[in-house]
Amino acid sequence: MRDVKINLLLLVLFLVLMNICKGYANNIDSLQLQLTKQYDRSKLYNELAEEYKSNSQLDSLKLYADSARIEAIAKGNQLEEGNAYINIGDYHYYVSQYDSSIYHYNKAVSLFQAINQSEEIASAYSNIGAIYYTISDFDKAIYFFRKAAEYQKINNDLQELAIIYNNIATVYYQISDYANSIEYFTKSLDLKIDNNSIAKGLNNIASVYEKIGSYDKAIDYYYKSIRYSDQSNDEPLKATTLNNIAGAYKDWGQYKKALELYNEALHIKTKLKDLDGKANLLNNIGLVYKLKRDNSKAIMYFNEAKTIFEQVGNLKRLAITFSNIGAIKEQDKEYNRALNDYTKSLEISKQIKSPYNSALGYLNVSRIYLKMNNLQKAELFLNKCIIESREHELNSIEIDVFKMLSELYQAKKEYKKALDYYKQYEIIKDSIFTIEKHKQLNKLNTQYETDKKNKAIEFLNIQTKQQELEIKAKQQERNLWLGISILAFFIGVISLYFYINKKKLSDKLKKKNDFIEKMLNEKDILLREIHHRVKNNLQIISSLLNMQSKYLSDEKTKAIVTDSQNRIKSMSLIHQKLYQEENLTGIDTNLYFTELIDSLSLSYGLDKKALSFVIEIEPLFLDVDTLIPLGLIVNEVITNAFKYGVDKNNGAFTFIFRKVNEELDLFVKDNGQGIHKDFEPKKSKSYGMKLIHSLGKKLKADIHFKNNQGLEISMIIHKFKIAS
Repeated sequence: MRDVKINLLLLVLFLVLMNICKGYANNIDSLQLQLTKQYDRSKLYNELAEEYKSNSQLDSLKLYADSARIEAIAKGNQLEEGNAYINIGDYHYYVSQYDSSIYHYNKAVSLFQAINQSEEIASAYSNIGAIYYTISDFDKAIYFFRKAAEYQKINNDLQELAIIYNNIATVYYQISDYANSIEYFTKSLDLKIDNNSIAKGLNNIASVYEKIGSYDKAIDYYYKSIRYSDQSNDEPLKATTLNNIAGAYKDWGQYKKALELYNEALHIKTKLKDLDGKANLLNNIGLVYKLKRDNSKAIMYFNEAKTIFEQVGNLKRLAITFSNIGAIKEQDKEYNRALNDYTKSLEISKQIKSPYNSALGYLNVSRIYLKMNNLQKAELFLNKCIIESREHELNSIEIDVFKMLSELYQAKKEYKKALDYYKQYEIIKDSIFTIEKHKQLNKLNTQYETDKKNKAIEFLNIQTKQQELEIKAKQQERNLWLGISILAFFIGVISLYFYINKKKLSDKLKKKNDFIEKMLNEKDILLREIHHRVKNNLQIISSLLNMQSKYLSDEKTKAIVTDSQNRIKSMSLIHQKLYQEENLTGIDTNLYFTELIDSLSLSYGLDKKALSFVIEIEPLFLDVDTLIPLGLIVNEVITNAFKYGVDKNNGAFTFIFRKVNEELDLFVKDNGQGIHKDFEPKKSKSYGMKLIHSLGKKLKADIHFKNNQGLEISMIIHKFKIAS
C-alpha cells in the first residue's frame, strides 16, 4: 500500500513538472509564432529575450536582444532599441562584465531621453547604481540612484521610488554615513503602504540606530516593526526582527532579555523548518552565553549551530561558528584546540573568498601562536593578515594588527619596535574615530542647515499667501459693510429686548454663583491649611529626629536616622509645594526635584559648583499620588549616590527626568565604585533598596542597575498621572 502511494505521488509530481515545462515552451512557441506574422519584430525579440532571461538561458537572451536591437534600428523604433540595450546590459551584468553592462545601460538612457520615457530612464539609472554598488564604487552608486529617483518622481511611481530610496539608504549604511542612511530609510518608509513593507522599513531604521549605539531608539523601531509583521502574518520577518531586538539587548548588556527574545525567534524558525535561520539563532544564543562567561553552554549552542551549517552548506556562517568555538577554547587556555578551530575557520573563509573573515582568521591564528610562544609562526600569519587587510582596506583589522605587532616585538624583547607599533596603533585608532565622528557631525549639520533654510522658504510662502488673503478679506469687508450696517439697526432693537430679559436672569444667576464661589474659596482655604499642617507636622518629626540623633553615639544608627530625616523632608517638600502653588492637585517636577537635589547636596556637604553636576528635568505637573512614591524613590537613589558615589573633591553626578511617549524616564549616574558584580538588587536586605522596589511596583516601573565608570540607575515608569 505504501509503495502505491509513493508511485502516485511521483506521478503527480511528474505531471506538474511537465505542465510547467509545457507552459514555458508554449510561451516561447507563441512568441516565435508571432514573429512570422509581424512586420516590426523588435518588440517580440525583446519579449523573447525577457523570457530567456527569466529562465537564466543567457546565450538565448543575448541572441534575441541583439536581434531586437538590429530590427529596432532598421525600423527607427527608439523605445524597443532602448529595451534591447537594457537586455544586453543585463546579459553583461549576469556574466560579470560590468563595464560593458554600464555602457549598454547608458545607451538605453540616451534613447529613452530622446522620447521622454521617464519610467525606463529611472529603471536604467537604477540598474547602473546597482552595478556600482556591486563593485563598491559607492559615490557613483548614490549618484545614479538619485538620478533614478528624480525620474521616478516625474513618473509618480511611489512604490518604485520607495525601493530606490531604500537602495540609497543601504549604500549610505555601507559607508557608515548613518545620518543620511536614516534620512533615506525614513523617506522610503513614508511611501510604503502595505504592512509587510512598513515592517521591513522600520526594521531597516532600527538596524541603523543599533549600529550607532542608540539602543533605546533601535528597540522602539524594532517593536513597531513586530506590530506590523504580526498584522501581515509574516512570521519569518517577525523572527528576523526578534533576532535584531535580541542583538540590541545583547550589545546593551541585557543578557536575560536577549536570551528570551532569541529563544522566541528560535521557536518560530524551528516551526517554519528554516534550518539556516535556526542555526544562526543558535550561534547568537551561544554568543550571549560567551559574554556571560558560561563557556559550557556557549560551546553546546555553537556545536549545534555548526552541525546545521555543515548540513545546509552555509560556509560563511560555518567559518564564523568555528571562530566562535575557537574563541571559547582560547578563553579556557586550550590553545592547541583553539588553533585547530581558528585554522578551520580560516580555510573556509579562503575557500569562499571572504577578505574580512580571512584577515580575521590570520589575526586569530597569529594571536594563538603568540600565546604559545611560537614567535616565528605568529609573525608569519600576522604578515599575511597585513597583506589581506591592506589589499581590501580593512581598517578596523589593521588597527588590531598594529597592536599585535607591538605585543609580538615585546615578546621578542625588541622594545623600541614594540613601542613604535603601539604608538602607530594609538594614532590610527584615534584618527579613524575622529574622521568618522567629524564626518557624521558634518552630515548632521548640513541636514540641519538645509532643514532650517527650507523652513524659512516655507515661512515666506505662508506670509505671501497671508497677504493675499488679507487683501481679499478687505475687499469682501467693503462689499459687506453696507449690508451689515442695515442689519445692525434691526439686530440692535432685538438685542435690546433680549438684554432686558437677560439682565433679570443674570442677576439671579450672579447671586447663585457668588454663593458657589464663596463655598469653593472656603474649601480651597481649608485644603491649603491641611497641606500646611501636614508639612509642619512632618517638619516637627524631622526636628525631633535631629534632636534625637545628637544623643546617639553609634554612627550606623545616626546614618539610619539621617536617612529617615531625608525621606520625611522629601514628603514635606511635596506638601509645602501644594500649599504654595495655585494648582492643589499637582506639582512642577522641575521645581520639586531641583529643590530636593539642592537639599540633599547640602545635607551631605557637596558643593555643586565645584563638582560636575548634570541636571536635566522636564517640567511636568504630576499628580500627588504619583509624586509621593516617586519622590521617595528619587530621595533613596540620590542619597545613595551622594553617600557612596560622589567624591567631595572630584565627584560627578547626572540626573535626567523626562517623559518619552507614554512613559516617564529617570536616569541617575555617579562616578563612584559602582555595585559589586554579584549584587542582586531584588535580593538586597537594605531598607532603602526594599523601599525602591516596593514603591516601584506601585508605579509599575522597570528598574535597572548597571556599572559604567560608576553606578547607573535607570527607571521606566508605566503607571503615572498628570495633574489636571
